[in-house]
Amino acid sequence: MPAETDKTFVSALAKGIRVLNVVADSTAPVRITQLSKGLHLSIGAVQRVTSTLTKLGYLRRPTTGQGYILGPKAWGLCLSIVNQIELKAVFHPYLKDLSDKVG
Repeated sequence: MPAETDKTFVSALAKGIRVLNVVADSTAPVRITQLSKGLHLSIGAVQRVTSTLTKLGYLRRPTTGQGYILGPKAWGLCLSIVNQIELKAVFHPYLKDLSDKVG
């Protein structure tokens, strides 16, 4: 069953995540018109999503005031991932292999 026909699928949330992904993948601030064209969403839909994400801290306007970049809450999500990964478990096989090779 496609996600859009699943009754548990929240399309507004999906739009927000799509916007975050585009902004995260860009090296420059992303304007509403770019988001609208790239995501095939209306300008109004993009404005509502960017406004909400900005108020929540996931997006922000750069000092130039043009477009959107990731906000502090987005960085917080990244840091949470690092905290949830058990680094010892991830690196142990590599460190053991290195230790065995160098004695």
